[in-house]
Amino acid sequence: MRMSLRLLVGALLAAAVSRAALVEYDLVITQGTVKKDGQSKRSWLINGQSPGPAVVATKGDTVNVRVLNLGSENITIHWHGIEQFLTPWSDGVPGLTQFPIRPTKSFTYNFKVTQTGAYWYHSHHHMQMVDGLQGPVFLKPDSHTVSSLTTLGLSRADEEKALRAELNPRFLSAYDNVHKPGNYLINEWKRTGIEQLCLDDILVNGKGQVVCPDLDEIAPLIPPAVGKVTKRGCAYPDNANLQPFGGNASDVDPDLWYNCVPTKTPLEVFKVSASDKFAAFNIVNSGTTWELRVSIDSHSFWVFTADGAYISPVKVNVITIPVGERFQILVPLDQKPDDYTIRVAAKAMPQLLSGYAVLSYKKALLEISIGGVTSAPAAKHPFIDYGGNVIKESNAVLFDPTTIRPFPAQAPPSGPADVTIRISLQRSDALTWTMNGVPLPALPEQFKPLLLDPQAVSTLNPALYTSFKNGSIVDIILETKVLGRASHPAHPIHKHNTKAFFLGTGTGPFPAATVWEAWQRNVTGLNLVNPPLRDDFNTPPTKENMNWAAIRFQSVNPMVTIMHCHIDPHLAGGMSFIMMEGLEALPSIPTYYKDFH
Repeated sequence: MRMSLRLLVGALLAAAVSRAALVEYDLVITQGTVKKDGQSKRSWLINGQSPGPAVVATKGDTVNVRVLNLGSENITIHWHGIEQFLTPWSDGVPGLTQFPIRPTKSFTYNFKVTQTGAYWYHSHHHMQMVDGLQGPVFLKPDSHTVSSLTTLGLSRADEEKALRAELNPRFLSAYDNVHKPGNYLINEWKRTGIEQLCLDDILVNGKGQVVCPDLDEIAPLIPPAVGKVTKRGCAYPDNANLQPFGGNASDVDPDLWYNCVPTKTPLEVFKVSASDKFAAFNIVNSGTTWELRVSIDSHSFWVFTADGAYISPVKVNVITIPVGERFQILVPLDQKPDDYTIRVAAKAMPQLLSGYAVLSYKKALLEISIGGVTSAPAAKHPFIDYGGNVIKESNAVLFDPTTIRPFPAQAPPSGPADVTIRISLQRSDALTWTMNGVPLPALPEQFKPLLLDPQAVSTLNPALYTSFKNGSIVDIILETKVLGRASHPAHPIHKHNTKAFFLGTGTGPFPAATVWEAWQRNVTGLNLVNPPLRDDFNTPPTKENMNWAAIRFQSVNPMVTIMHCHIDPHLAGGMSFIMMEGLEALPSIPTYYKDFH
């Protein structure tokens, strides 16, 4: 008698759970010179590679990750999107949850897996993420979890293959890359007073090429506000529309703006078999600056999770991924067996920039290529151009994150919030990005973490933090405010700790004193019925006046936590806010963590 699909998948998952209730990893952090795109750069390495190895566990597991720092600077590791339920000491934020890990020292992160989906880990110290200190995380569903892929209406055999693909995803970490180290970039911003720098390329899993675009070909893609671009497809540093605070444009490093030397290094190749029917990808924008658009020539795909949480699947051809955000997609392998270009483009100015990878159905290309695949396949029904614009003639469907719905259906807590926090996002000069007009200062290297000394938060400016009791229903209203000519891009705001419902966005100031009052007045843009459940929230771009975004969550995990823009220059510029969540219910902190410094 043949086992039912649900029982079969449940048995496979149960077997996976029984193999390892305790999952352990050792990450050894070193530094070395890499040539990911043919150009040398000093990089952080994790077990000898960058990005680092995937950390994989199953819902219900306990994870221990021992991090040994053999580098030359203090570090921490933040587990992006992982809620750290009752393990606040493992969130990885120096000055808030731990002392940084000093050179030659080790630290063990410990947490219970209570979620499923795609996540990632990265440094939360200085700008080390720019220099390679990052890697993917996959939290597999357990035997009790129902995947949203079961709602696609597939045949029994195809559903089994789709679920198998979900459990065995390809990791696609895409990020913007620059050859200069993070510390150099910070000094360059300070030296020239120009914050927007040009990037060298976009890498996929640490592989890619420097592309010097044909300026005649990309000319139609350049917005009027940009006018002309350098050989790197980058706006000139004296462009007043993109550099509203001016700066020393004549003093910029030409390697960051003008010089462009193309390379032909190998691209990442994802090998698939048409007989598998489907391939799943865990995609993360692990970059530092620009949101990215991703498409696969000739293919559509279902987006079935957002920031690790299941959603009702949406079939599209193009997806936009702000910095820090993650999506899982299921790609039907329904095209002619061949090689297809995976396109990753920075959808932002001041620079037009694209990177590439390959989806390969066949073996011949790989077998005859010595040293890897160094050219993207010929275009076969592309959906986006070099600048990330959707090609009209392609009839592509672009993913709309505002319309996604949680699976299974769930709604935010109803009624008035216990706490309403209004935060103004501002920019006062080229390098200062703030929440409530005050940049969060860089805390001293040996600042006692607020988790161990909560009273020390009173030494900070009151505009930088708030506190509330465990169990509180909390609304956060983010208002992006333009000061003078300093327009704002979309800010990818990342909330540590538990996820929140993204209630909506709108133009102008938020039109009420509270979210509940606005909801009762039927304010356009608010959704308290079935909004997305996320840990990253993209605010609207704001060219003048104000825009707003609102989120709601119930605080059920006591922690000293933080919310910040995930664009690294904005984070470095101070765009952060601290929340002291339910500390009256804080679990007892183990001696190991209290004594570590």
